[in-house]
Amino acid sequence: MVAATCEICPEGRSSDPGSIKCGKCEGGKYGTVDGDDARVCEDCQKGTYRGIDDDFSKCIDCPPGYYTNKTEQRFCLECVAGQYSNTVGVHLCEHCPKGRFQDVRKSTECKTCDDDKPLPNKLKTDCYKPNWKIPSDCNEVNQYLNDSHPSNPNEHFCAPCPLGGSCEGNINWNGVNPKYGWWRLADKNNNSKYPPKCLEPTEKNKNEIQPICAFQQCIYPHACHGAENPRVYTLNSEDGTEIFDPADKTDTHNFTNFTETCDTTRGTSSFSI
Repeated sequence: MVAATCEICPEGRSSDPGSIKCGKCEGGKYGTVDGDDARVCEDCQKGTYRGIDDDFSKCIDCPPGYYTNKTEQRFCLECVAGQYSNTVGVHLCEHCPKGRFQDVRKSTECKTCDDDKPLPNKLKTDCYKPNWKIPSDCNEVNQYLNDSHPSNPNEHFCAPCPLGGSCEGNINWNGVNPKYGWWRLADKNNNSKYPPKCLEPTEKNKNEIQPICAFQQCIYPHACHGAENPRVYTLNSEDGTEIFDPADKTDTHNFTNFTETCDTTRGTSSFSI
C-alpha cells in the first residue's frame, strides 16, 4: 500500500492536524503561510476587517469615516457624531477639535459653527448660542463686540465703532481695522487684543461721542491703505485724464497706482507719491 501524502491547503483555507479537507478562513481572519509552509488563518488586526465573502488572502483597511478597535473583525464600525476619520486603517476615530463639530456619522471631517451659534456642545455634535453677547448680536457695520472681560463673558457688550475704524462683519476688537486714510495709534499685533481703555464705557468716556484714541487721520491719507472708505478721497489717474476713488473697491481704477502689499491691520504703507 502506498503511503498517503499531505497536501498544502489552497490560499485562504486551512485545516487542523489530521483533517481530510481544508476549510475556508472565517470572517475576520485571512489565510497565510506559517514557518512549516502550512496554510493557517490569522486574525485581522485593528483598523482592518475581512468579510466571509472577501478575498481570503488579506484583510482590508477600514475606509475613512470607519474604524475597528478590536482584532478579528468582519466589518468596520461607523465614526459616531462628534468624531471623524480622514485616513484608512484607523482603530479609533478622532474627536472634533476645539471650536468644531460634526452632527452626522461616518464623517471624514468636522464642521465650523455658524456665527449665530458659535460654540459646539460637550459632545461636539451640535452648536449653540451662549447666554452672553456674541459678535453676531452686534450691528455688522456700526458696532463690534467688546469682550475685554474674558473671565466674565456676561459683561461683553456691543460697542460703537470708533472714529476712523472699520467694523464690517461679525467681529470683536481684533476685527476692527483702520479705514483708508487712517492709522492705528496702538498696534494690535504688539499690544493687547482688547480695545484701549479710552473706549471702555466709563462715565468719563461717555461724554466723548467719538474719542480719537484708537485711530487717527494720516497727514497724507493716501499713504495709509486701510479698509474701504469710499467717497472721501480722490486721486488722478496715471495719465491725468480721470479722477478715481482709491478707497472704493467698486471703482475700476481702485489702487492702480499702488503695487506694494499694505498692512491693513495697522493702516500703514511704505509707499509714497
